[in-house]
This record gives sequence, structure tokens and C-alpha cells, in this order.
Amino acid sequence: MLHLFGFGFAKNKGDLDDDCHNQIEEIGYASGTCLFTSSSVFNKIGLFDSFLFLYHDDLDLGWRAAQIGIKSYYVPTAIIYHAESYSLKWSSRKFFWLERNRRYCLLTHYSKNTYKKMSSCLFLVELMVWMFYLSKGFLGAKIKAELDIIKNRNFISQKYQEIESKKTVSDKELIKNFPDEIFVPKNVSGEIWSRTFNSILSKLSKKAKDRILQ
Repeated sequence: MLHLFGFGFAKNKGDLDDDCHNQIEEIGYASGTCLFTSSSVFNKIGLFDSFLFLYHDDLDLGWRAAQIGIKSYYVPTAIIYHAESYSLKWSSRKFFWLERNRRYCLLTHYSKNTYKKMSSCLFLVELMVWMFYLSKGFLGAKIKAELDIIKNRNFISQKYQEIESKKTVSDKELIKNFPDEIFVPKNVSGEIWSRTFNSILSKLSKKAKDRILQ
């Protein structure tokens, strides 16, 4: 699922597979872990963005697809076995890639008008992210991510123009179906922090959506 503030997460992750999710349904984007499409789709939306390298590359691809009217779907008959976080675990290096690429997607996928309308809410979300990284001892990873975004600002500007020129579906249309909460793995954040974070995140998401949809 794709969240308004650039977070990507797996819906119903960790739930027992008791056949209650046995219908094909639209999702925010297809996970790179299990993604199937045709060459004609890639010809329309382009390939994976090499700038992203690790994490959010699938989110970016699905987001770009949605922006030109190509939807992603969950297909319950598809089964895959995946060793999650096998290489990097939940390390500072992984958090660097996650945060750097989330910021990149926000700056390249939203129009400047949309970004402006959600900026005050996004600022508060960013404060919470800074606090989270500090609490995990990964402050250096967050600083490094921000510096890398600044370093590549010219490339990001070019990518923004490229994506904007291809859009056929507005930001307004897409964010209507974005969830207001995210799923945070238990081994990443405790239950209390996750519940508190989601409570605040949900309120900020709804507030930002109201401003964008006006």
C-alpha cells in the first residue's frame, strides 16, 4: 500500500492466511518481491528507476503506473516465499535507503501545488521521522539521507519534470484511495510507539487530504 507521505507497506502483513483475503483487489503498488506484468506496460511507464537502487523502487514503479492509469492488483492465487530483509536486516544502512528513497519519491511524484498544500502536515511527519531515527540510534542515516537528496537536487528536478509531463491521472484522484495509517513491523517499533505514530499520522493524513482535495 502507498501512503500519502511516501511510506510503503504490506497490507494485512502478519495475518494468518485463513482465506478471508481470497478476492482480487486493487492495491497501491505491486511489491518487487512478487511483481508480474507485460513488456508493453514497461514500455509505457519505463523501467525501474536506477537512482533508487534499494527499496521504494517498486513503489516508484507502481506510482508512476497509477499516474498514467495503469492499476496494480493483489491476486490471491499467486504464492511466493520471501526471506525478508535477508541482506541488510533492520540496520542503519537499510534505514538510509528507505528514508532517502521515500523523500525522493515525494519530491518527484507530487506536483508542486500538491506538495505545497500538504507541506505543513508533512513537516510534522518529518519531525516524527527524525525522532524515530534518533530513538533507534540511526540519526546519522537520516542526516546522510537528507544530504544525499540535497546533493542530487538537480537530478531530482529533472525527474520531477519527466514524471509531471507523463501524468494523465491527477494527484487528487490517486490520493483518494491512499490509506491513512501504515503497518510498522513489531521488530522495528514497539506496539505503543506504533499506535501513537499511527494515531498522529492518520490525523495529519486526513488533514492534508482535505487541503489537497479542496
